[in-house]
Amino acid sequence: MKNIILFVAYTCFLTHATQAQSIETRPGIWQYFGTPASDPVIDGRLLNFTWAEIEPSDNSWNWAGFDKGLSDGVKDGLPVIFMVYTKQDAPGWIYNAGVPKVTETDNRGKVIGYSPYYADADYKFYFKRMIQKVHSHVETLSPSVRNLVIGVQGCYGSTGDYISYAGNVPAQYALDGKQFLELYKEFSQYYYDEYKNTSPKIYLMSNPRNQGSDAALWTEDNCPGWQKAGTLGKGFQLNDEVTKYGWLYNLMNVPRANGEYMRVRSELAAANTSAGWWKKSPYKNMFATMCYGIMWGLDWTNQTYNEIKDAGNDSAFVFFNKYAGQKEASKSTNAVCALKDVLDAADAVRFPASVYGNVSQSNTQRYVNIANKYASKGALLEDVRSATLSEMDNIRAAGINDVGWNLLPGNYERYLHQLNANQTSTGYWNIQSADPNSMYGKFGRGFDIANNMTALYFDVDNAFLANKPLAAKYQVTIEVTYLDQGKGSWQLFYDAKSSKDKASVTVKCTNSNKWKKATITLPDANFANRGKAGSDFSIRSAGKNQNIIFSVVELSRSAGSVGGKVFNTSMQTTTNTSAVAENKAAVLSVNPNPAQQTFYVQSADGKPIKQLLIYNVSGRLVFQKNVTAVRLAVNRNEIGGASGIYFIKAQTDAGMLTGRVIIQ
Repeated sequence: MKNIILFVAYTCFLTHATQAQSIETRPGIWQYFGTPASDPVIDGRLLNFTWAEIEPSDNSWNWAGFDKGLSDGVKDGLPVIFMVYTKQDAPGWIYNAGVPKVTETDNRGKVIGYSPYYADADYKFYFKRMIQKVHSHVETLSPSVRNLVIGVQGCYGSTGDYISYAGNVPAQYALDGKQFLELYKEFSQYYYDEYKNTSPKIYLMSNPRNQGSDAALWTEDNCPGWQKAGTLGKGFQLNDEVTKYGWLYNLMNVPRANGEYMRVRSELAAANTSAGWWKKSPYKNMFATMCYGIMWGLDWTNQTYNEIKDAGNDSAFVFFNKYAGQKEASKSTNAVCALKDVLDAADAVRFPASVYGNVSQSNTQRYVNIANKYASKGALLEDVRSATLSEMDNIRAAGINDVGWNLLPGNYERYLHQLNANQTSTGYWNIQSADPNSMYGKFGRGFDIANNMTALYFDVDNAFLANKPLAAKYQVTIEVTYLDQGKGSWQLFYDAKSSKDKASVTVKCTNSNKWKKATITLPDANFANRGKAGSDFSIRSAGKNQNIIFSVVELSRSAGSVGGKVFNTSMQTTTNTSAVAENKAAVLSVNPNPAQQTFYVQSADGKPIKQLLIYNVSGRLVFQKNVTAVRLAVNRNEIGGASGIYFIKAQTDAGMLTGRVIIQ
């Protein structure tokens, strides 16, 4: 039975209002398919139905199961998104009516499944008719059900997957990638047009290809609703995420011209949690996955009934609900930095070929050499072949892999950034504590006294502070999760209104070997980057000459202190237009992004840039230029030439603007 204290904690983040419009797009933990679970951590449900069940014969409709499923899904007032499966779940009668049935085989000729011929004109007619009939029926439901239906995911392939075949098919039915993309566009446009004028709004959730930007960008331009991001909720530290970041992050986090954000879901299915690497530390992995989703800006993570009912996941789910949906920095109540180091075999600067081996994704010895370098800090490499392959192979790995390829550097951060991370602190992996079921410890950072790494420095995102110092306008709370190991101590310092490097509390370890949280309230924070190393606040070693490991640093403020709409309990798209204009004006335009050689920086409002600053991922200033120009060109050689992510700050008359660029 779940602890009552946890239930009280949930109520801080959940407001299950009765008015449909106030909760229609609520972010957080959503239940995946199956029997509806009653649990205070759930913010909504995903429901699935089959075309075969709904239309058992040509134009004959059976709504009994559909209606019951929707009624059961919303019975406790939670919103739902529904799906109608096709492919193997299409009704059998369509084949008797002329739609070709395509047999799918493996490379040895064994039949592994079947599919309708998607390009067939009859199939298109029946499929589109089903879409229209389902929508018409949804509009006849009682308001207590209809008003809580907030989305429909367009299903074109197996279950909700991107439209495709599995295996080999006869030549006359074969379709290439371009043809599948055109079918995806045709069906998506039809679905979108069918639901675009609904009231209350039912959004189309699209599922473009997991790899590559073509379908996702087309969808955003032509069917601007919501999207599924395949792997973002299935794990963390996945290969080639730098490339994906270059086209997906802004889609998820920059508002459209009307102020709306694209909302995104992903799911953690049983197949993911049964992988060898996951089973070794399931609660640590769940928390790391939640941190990964928060960093990306994931709005919903779908969890199975079993995961929701496992009390060991409660703390990770509450943590995700705390941050989910907060996409407008200046109106968000929380900022977080989940501490970690990244061992990227593609990083030729940190891991030169002369020491670690040829820089090649398939060079397994290079991965082994990197892992061995950090083995004393807990880094593991247990399935090296999977570590060199695709993100789906990473998710299915038989063992723990702390080395990968083309990985996003640094911590999992949202509005709170660590400065000079690798110069002032060190990474730790697979950290053991007195509680083997703790969610903390998959990653961490901390002191390395012997190598003069004695501090962690933090910068609160300028946009979070509305691009001006806080000046003690309201109090903020900092929470530091640390491993209480040994007898060392640490102290918090911060940029206060009256002192640029003010000392705060000192925390002494008691050697319990448990993860503990220190909560520090600052009534007089200024946060103008006047602290040591240009920080807003810092955590420093304070005696006993002992190393201390930290897991998460969080900063919070009340919703009333920032004003405006805060998206931690509702994601309504009603937006103050003046606030939207202010937010967009505070955005830097960086093109191309990712960049190979030269990129261009300009402010979204066209105001001249007076000073341009560029920092590498470790927080070191690598470029500074005083100018008066609307648009500046920067060559990669001017910032050192290395591939990776760089943070940009530009001073204009409107204030300090921020952005990022990926150099490939």
